[in-house]
Amino acid sequence: MRPPCEIMVVKLLPALRALISHYLIHDYGFTQNKVAQALGVTQASVSRGLSQLKRFEKYYTPSVDRTARAFAQQLSQDRLGLEEGIAALCTFCTNQKIGGILCQLHREDNPDLAECFVCGEGITSDNRAEILRNLSRSAELLSNTKEFTPLIPQVGSQLVMSISNPKDLDDVAGFPSRIVSHHKRPHAFTRPEFRGSDHLSHVLLIVQQHAPDVEAALVFRYLEGLEAVLEKLRLRFAEVRRQPIEGQKDTDEALHAGIDLVLKDEKPIDVLIDKGLIGIEPVAYLFATDAEKATELSIEIAQKLVYKE
Repeated sequence: MRPPCEIMVVKLLPALRALISHYLIHDYGFTQNKVAQALGVTQASVSRGLSQLKRFEKYYTPSVDRTARAFAQQLSQDRLGLEEGIAALCTFCTNQKIGGILCQLHREDNPDLAECFVCGEGITSDNRAEILRNLSRSAELLSNTKEFTPLIPQVGSQLVMSISNPKDLDDVAGFPSRIVSHHKRPHAFTRPEFRGSDHLSHVLLIVQQHAPDVEAALVFRYLEGLEAVLEKLRLRFAEVRRQPIEGQKDTDEALHAGIDLVLKDEKPIDVLIDKGLIGIEPVAYLFATDAEKATELSIEIAQKLVYKE
């Protein structure tokens, strides 16, 4: 029996220390000896970690990278005491055990834990384990609903859900592989993970600035007649017009600016419609208080839109 804590110590902690060392040296001009003093390890340990950066690359998710940069910045300013450092490491470890890279590594070593959520039970106050369960139940519901398949975009659909009052993308979970058509049914080939979808997670965070009670979003293909179905279901909707950023409309930033502009002018909405551009497929973004509600609404939309109920 190998708990995730062992993997943290053997694999992830050395990788994190190596990345912190890298940033301290390259961004703040530290020597290896100074890095060793800051981290409380030997110079030989620092040198060994730096030589293994390439091997550690598979562990460097955006979340791990941001953590390393934050540690390096605070250490460079001598603002991270021993107690604060330990607390920050424990928080990092806990978050990575609940749908993060540490959870992935542990599942790889223990395939029988495919449905395990034990690390989230009672550990954090932000209910991350329940969010992952909610997403898993939603994916199962979609997989049993063939009506949704025509609404899957060419690049795949996506479903995300955040903790309450999220700070950044690390607080939003989604499906890394997206939701695609498999045997004519929606299917997610990977389990939900935090930081599983940067694009839709970013859209959700923008919406939450205007509607804090919205904690889930689902993106699906736009089809003609959607507006009539939304009106029939009494769902509030608006069309997003991308705002050019440096003359370009086909960027995520242009979309984000358009969403922010709509939400400033409109009352609370349930669906945002992006009719796309040349090379960009038209889609709709549906928002709800949790992933299951978003999924149920999307299925109801699909039934009325595709099958003309």
